[in-house]
This record gives sequence, C-alpha cells and structure tokens, in this order.
Amino acid sequence: MTLRIISVILFSLSPCIAAASSAKADEAVLAAEHARARASLEADQATLRDLLSDDLLYVHSNGRQQHKADVLADVGDTPGLYEKFALSDLRPREVAQGVVIVNGRIDQTKIKHRQPQPLQLLFQSVWRNENGTWRMIALQTVLPPPAK
Repeated sequence: MTLRIISVILFSLSPCIAAASSAKADEAVLAAEHARARASLEADQATLRDLLSDDLLYVHSNGRQQHKADVLADVGDTPGLYEKFALSDLRPREVAQGVVIVNGRIDQTKIKHRQPQPLQLLFQSVWRNENGTWRMIALQTVLPPPAK
C-alpha cells in the first residue's frame, strides 16, 4: 500500500518536475541567445565558437547557407560588421529533452561599404544541449511580412 501511495505521489509530481526542467532549459538558452547577440555585435569569435555547434546550418533571409566555419570567418574578416544587434520577442520552448527552439526578432544594423544598413528580421533558432553546453545547431532568418 505504501509503495502504491509513493508511486501515485511521484507520478503526480512528474509534470511539475518536467515543467521545472523545461523552464531551466529555456532560461539557459535565452542566456545563450543574448550571448550570441553580444558576440555578433562585438565580433567575438571565441564566444561564437563556443555557442555554435559544429553541426550548425544558418540559412539567411536571402537563402544563403552557412556552416559554423563560414560564420566564424565572416566575423573574423569583418570586424565591426554590426553597429546594432538587438533581440526581442523571444519565445523559447523545449520540444524534446535537450532541444529548445527559439522564435523572435532581430533588429540589426550592418555596416556595408561604410554605410549603415538597418534590417529587421524574424528568426527561428534550434539549440541542442551538447554534453551540458547549449549550442545553436540551426538558424533561419526571414524578412517580416509587409505591414497591412
């Protein structure tokens, strides 16, 4: 009887434990997203190297595809690439244990040919827990739909 009561209690607590675990994952991934934004703005290759998975695939809003080495090369070749890189409307959700998807907005200003080029984007990123470290494995950016 005691074993049955303990089993019922543990079973009833499992959603609470899962929700706490999910909230902790969401919080860790949001911290990683903000670190990625800072590293992009500051052209910090070392931080980006730690945050990006070796399996990264980044699909830009124009369809261009990059892997981790390509992203790091861009940052290294173009210090001061961004004048602004701000994230907003971040919505994380753990879709499986160790996998979090984040949707949000990027408000950035790139410097091209010494001219600022502001751009607003929507994005979806996928983060995977790799041996205790959250790393981005996928990023897709798109232009928002025109205002109606």
